[in-house]
Amino acid sequence: MAKVINPFIFNNFIDGMLLNDGEDKFSLIEEIKERFKSSDIDFMLPYSVKAEIEHPNTPSYIRDRAANFLYTVPVNLVGHEREFLAKITKIIQGNAKSGRHERDAYHLFECDKYGGGYFLTQDSRLLRKADEIGGSGLIELLVISPRDFLAKLEQFSPCN
Repeated sequence: MAKVINPFIFNNFIDGMLLNDGEDKFSLIEEIKERFKSSDIDFMLPYSVKAEIEHPNTPSYIRDRAANFLYTVPVNLVGHEREFLAKITKIIQGNAKSGRHERDAYHLFECDKYGGGYFLTQDSRLLRKADEIGGSGLIELLVISPRDFLAKLEQFSPCN
């Protein structure tokens, strides 16, 4: 049975790539925010995404867009959290070369830790692994594309 998470009562996080221009990226986030302006739909940035955006080579318009979102704050991990993060990393990595998926795993870990219902991304690897991530029993967070998230919003209302 698929998880049912009401996006109006959980925190919803976005991947930094969605702050960029292009179809299904920032314009779709803006569309969602506009359509549900009167409701309590919220989008946040995990601190780990915000940290990536602060890289000196990040275009200023992306930094400007990121400034309009709430974001989590960094905290030190305790032992069981490090183990939890390692398990998420292993799921995302699959058979791929190690050392390349830790940041994405940390994004998901952080979103789940801060009460995330959804993590919106266009990252094809994360989207391919979404069912495995969600079905792992490790994480309550659902990984979803912005377009699928918009469709999901139609199933709920702020009062559900």
